[in-house]
Amino acid sequence: MEISMKELYMNHFADHYGLDENSCMIILPLERALIESKLKVKECIFFPPDFLDLNKAVFVEPFSTTIRGNATFITGFKSSVFYRLPGVAFAYKLDWNAFFKDYSHKDDAMLIKQFSHKADSALDIVRFECCNISRTGDLPAKAGVFNSAGFSGALLYNPYDNEAFRIGAKISTYLIADGMGLDFPNEISCAYDDSKGIGPIIKQALLLYTEVLEASNDTSKFYRAMSLLEFLASPNETQIFKEVKSQIICHLAKDKKSYHTLSDRFQELSGKKNMNNEEVGYRTLIVHQGKRIEDILNEAEIKELFLELDNYIKLIISDMFLYKDKSWDEFNNYRIRLKQKLKVM
Repeated sequence: MEISMKELYMNHFADHYGLDENSCMIILPLERALIESKLKVKECIFFPPDFLDLNKAVFVEPFSTTIRGNATFITGFKSSVFYRLPGVAFAYKLDWNAFFKDYSHKDDAMLIKQFSHKADSALDIVRFECCNISRTGDLPAKAGVFNSAGFSGALLYNPYDNEAFRIGAKISTYLIADGMGLDFPNEISCAYDDSKGIGPIIKQALLLYTEVLEASNDTSKFYRAMSLLEFLASPNETQIFKEVKSQIICHLAKDKKSYHTLSDRFQELSGKKNMNNEEVGYRTLIVHQGKRIEDILNEAEIKELFLELDNYIKLIISDMFLYKDKSWDEFNNYRIRLKQKLKVM
């Protein structure tokens, strides 16, 4: 069922953002995504192809004869892309006078980058729930990207005047060639407010998880995953790995025996010496001896490693969601109770 852009704004954004001359709704295309029904995630609305009736808005081309307009024209971005691709929409406050009079193509590119980052905050939740670091084929593209050349575009809709404007630019250098993309869920369970409790920490953790997913090679992916685990252990300060392990493993272990087994495993993943006093810890070999993860493990072992690390990361972040509205001190107290239950402190 098609709805107009005006209806989308009034139904989902007007109550919170109002309706005045500076009201704005941003609509970005989303490549490598299969979306069958409307989905609300945080402040964003994801929608399937051919969801919006674009004919009920007035499309204005104020920059068509300028360098700014020609730059958008070269990208090939048109509103018709939303008949082919799903998209994401969210409200935004924009100084329309400055947008028309003062902005350049460079400013348009910066705007699209800001819009993409905004949508990514919601996409991070979807990636966390639906993706796995052992595979990249189901990753969606960056919000805004609409073709294989990596060009990005955005529709800016003014609900006050019922006018729409399009801008395009090349801002993304990250393109995914593997697989078909992500089949979006019908609902999301990991809702949180990133302004309350440990919400800001969860937001950063989800961003770092996306960076693991989007790593350009397996060695980088392993290093980023280990760095994320360190962040989950201590977001506010650097700790020695012995302390990091105890903060991580209490979320993973079922009993005292498995706690110590996991402790040995993390030593192997990080820094461990064999009986000949030689370094065999994966991260030490990579960081200090220039090894690649492929030099240490075969392809099947690497996949198993990433499945293992993904499980660890998701168990810890899932526990964080349980305390999303609490303080970090309260979450640390939860960790203390976990360790007491395991009889390791």
